[in-house]
Amino acid sequence: RYSGIAGRQAVAQSAYPEAARHFRAALSAREGQELDDEMAELLVYLGRAAQSNDDVAEAWRSLRQAFDYYARAGNIARAVDVAYFAGSDLELTRPSQAQLLERALALVDEGSEGYGRLNAALGQSLGMMGQVELADQAFARARDVAERLKLPALELDVLRLSHYVIGFQMRLDEAIEIGDRTIALARQ
Repeated sequence: RYSGIAGRQAVAQSAYPEAARHFRAALSAREGQELDDEMAELLVYLGRAAQSNDDVAEAWRSLRQAFDYYARAGNIARAVDVAYFAGSDLELTRPSQAQLLERALALVDEGSEGYGRLNAALGQSLGMMGQVELADQAFARARDVAERLKLPALELDVLRLSHYVIGFQMRLDEAIEIGDRTIALARQ
């Protein structure tokens, strides 16, 4: 318990190596026990701390394990949050990232805010792997949700994540246009 508290305090102070160490200790103390909400939350914290430490393997392993738990437990909102975080992280781009996002999409209602968020992350993931046509389709689904539900934060997310892909693909004129739209929306 105290390791978890110390880890969260270290995160609050941006001391990510120390935080990861505390979260590992907290999880180690529960080794052999069945995964529960508390352990899943420790895995999320460890994944985020590891990501901040550029420990991609530990971040991915921890976040995927937490997502699997939340999905099995029926905690859809938490599963979506974890999938979105893992799915929108550029360092975690890999085919299994897109697969995790697709699994999360199967848990939510089509057209919901979660559906939009996950599609925005999926667009980035697919686009960074060179699957630009599929990425554009995912971004279009996310944009549709943002417009229909009038969610400017989601619209901003779609712009931001698609901007990475477009810039990565060296579509520079389009990247400048989207960058200007992103800045304008962020100011609003």
